[in-house]
Amino acid sequence: MNGFLHQSLHHTLQQAVEWVQNSPPIFNRSANPLFLDSPLPAGLAPVIPSAEELDILASLVNQKGNPLLGIFNETLWQFLLSQFPDSRTMVSNLQVKGKKNGQPATLGEYDIIYQLRNQFIHRELAVKFYLGIPSEDINTNGSPWHNWVGPGLKDRLDRKMDRLLHHQAILSDTNEGQAALLKLGIEQPVQKEILVQGRLFYPLYPLGTNESAITPLTDIQGFFQSEAEQMMEAKCQPPEFCNPNHLKGYWLTQSQFLLSTQPLTKNVSFQIPHKLQWLNQKPVAEPLNHNELLHQLKKQAKPVYVRAFQQKQQEQMHLFILPDNWPEKAEEVSHQ
Repeated sequence: MNGFLHQSLHHTLQQAVEWVQNSPPIFNRSANPLFLDSPLPAGLAPVIPSAEELDILASLVNQKGNPLLGIFNETLWQFLLSQFPDSRTMVSNLQVKGKKNGQPATLGEYDIIYQLRNQFIHRELAVKFYLGIPSEDINTNGSPWHNWVGPGLKDRLDRKMDRLLHHQAILSDTNEGQAALLKLGIEQPVQKEILVQGRLFYPLYPLGTNESAITPLTDIQGFFQSEAEQMMEAKCQPPEFCNPNHLKGYWLTQSQFLLSTQPLTKNVSFQIPHKLQWLNQKPVAEPLNHNELLHQLKKQAKPVYVRAFQQKQQEQMHLFILPDNWPEKAEEVSHQ
């Protein structure tokens, strides 16, 4: 994790460890029996690492260089699943080799195999930040998974869930997957589980909202309308079968942000957290005033994850601020 001082690295890891152990899954067993209802193995309390244990975790993370958020998340769990009583990580990122179209190939990868008491468990992991695209299709179960896309428009919820459920999680059902486990001395069937965490961002304004319809906010709390009203107005329901207690945020375009927040020149601060601090409640990031944030946004013609908070208030607003042409591109991606 280049660019982090020792103290801020410990701060980042301490908060990330707390977040992954306590944040609700985006999907639970009501969506599929493989999804976990809780991040922690049943009956176990969260781990609070000591400074020495954080040094061990820091070493694991630093071995990955500058890891992507998903690899960072896997490393956190690789560490944690060896900290719980009667639990140990057997192996992580174990590649399964075989043949594809007659040629040698990597057929998949076990994120983590761990042992809890006498049971071997295969855990697949994902930490995702998806943005919802409004749809005219109203479904009592929620919006279609293809309407949820990554901020960079290279990822889509339906594709990720399909790969998790129908490929990654069932590796141990294949001959090649079983052979990889036998090399570890695991002969008994492994229990399968999937943990999907992250945050879902809902449109603050319906698509095509006229600029004249955007009311300037005089208080950051103006962002916090009733979630039900917000989703109804924007015609963006939660994903089908998702956990109703998932973490939430909002997205809006740069123009919408400028129009709606012009009065917010005092008492409100913003942060642009480093991506590996997206899991942190209190990122180590420079506080920006409104004008400073606008300057940063103009320099970056890409989606930016922003935390907004009012002085003397603990509650944060989680925002994705997007280029003005992003919604149109996102609609195209959601239907490809």
